[in-house]
Amino acid sequence: VYFGNINLHLFSSYKEAYISGLSSNWRNIILNILLFVPMGFLIPLLNKKLRKPYITIGIGFLISLLIEIIQAIAHIGICELDDIFNNTIGTVIGYCLFYAIFIIRNKEESKKILKALLSFIPLALTIICFSTIFLIYHFQEFGNLSIESINKINMKNIIIINKIENLSTESNTADVYKSKIYSKEEVREIAEELFTNIGSKLVDDSSILSYDQTAIFYSDNNQSIWIEYIGGTYNLNNNSSNISNNKQTNSDSSNYNPDPVRDNVTKEEILELINSIGIDLNFDYIYDINDKNTHIFKVNKFIKGDILIDGNISCKLKTSGNYTLTNNLITYNKSKACDIISEYEAYTELIKGNFAYNMNNQKIEKLDIITVELSYMLDSKAFYQPVYKFDVYINNSDTLESIYIPAIK
Repeated sequence: VYFGNINLHLFSSYKEAYISGLSSNWRNIILNILLFVPMGFLIPLLNKKLRKPYITIGIGFLISLLIEIIQAIAHIGICELDDIFNNTIGTVIGYCLFYAIFIIRNKEESKKILKALLSFIPLALTIICFSTIFLIYHFQEFGNLSIESINKINMKNIIIINKIENLSTESNTADVYKSKIYSKEEVREIAEELFTNIGSKLVDDSSILSYDQTAIFYSDNNQSIWIEYIGGTYNLNNNSSNISNNKQTNSDSSNYNPDPVRDNVTKEEILELINSIGIDLNFDYIYDINDKNTHIFKVNKFIKGDILIDGNISCKLKTSGNYTLTNNLITYNKSKACDIISEYEAYTELIKGNFAYNMNNQKIEKLDIITVELSYMLDSKAFYQPVYKFDVYINNSDTLESIYIPAIK
């Protein structure tokens, strides 16, 4: 249950880490455990009266609970039940390490080895549990989808109006595709090529920032490129042009924008810019301009043989000549055909509440289901999986939203 910045779902952080497949999420969980290991080790050293396990572990639990309560009251971060659980595990491991050393120093030789080994059981169980989870994820064929439900939605009091006629009950097959996962060296080569195409060069290795999913590069002309390891998509910010001539006099400095977006930019200008960067749109696309003067070239699952191209390119041109360009086009290679559930089975999963939806603390009271179609979504192992996309109106809203259900059996 969520209350503002309070998460009372036990093991939700574990589910989120498993679904995302991100090492950073697992790292946060493990650090929360390790953080309290010294406490479990040091508390018994403070006083002999604190050497009973339930006292040491109880103190660790209460300290963790106090920290989470302070976070909830001060709205600092998220107060999570999982943090208390992880901190308590850390306290248990710390106390067991203390106890192992204590009995080795103070017990008779015949009792030392067995009791010392038994003291390592909590640590061994923790390592076994994490290792098992990692191995299961490593050996499963496909990755996890971000749409997989971490916590089941309570559908008991939700009014469901299904406006879809004749939901298919026939199972079928659908192709699964795979995107390339680029190495650090390969994304660096992409960045160097892009900078060369726009007349710049990479500053040096010290300017490269690398994260779990993204690498950031900077040029000698104050330009930056954010590149995703999965698919090699990127965001290019070209800030090299001189904008001093575009300054405006405005008594209200809060409304002053030294480099506004250009109006009346033609499609041909944007295509010329895209081509100069090294992007060749030699396949079918849909062109559009949104209300923020962003030019969008959308490719909707262009298939040629065993290749599928999907995504979009968006570009925003400034009055100075600066621009921002996002290339979200990904080329996928066919992996295999898989059996998928029917539309009716996907609908059944939806009405059971087996879907992920960011409600922003707003309860779903009414669900108008308008359409359903087979779509695709990238998973945590870079596979492009088939999913069912349900377009819905929630709580009589005028905004059409989407709920996704995994399709592979």
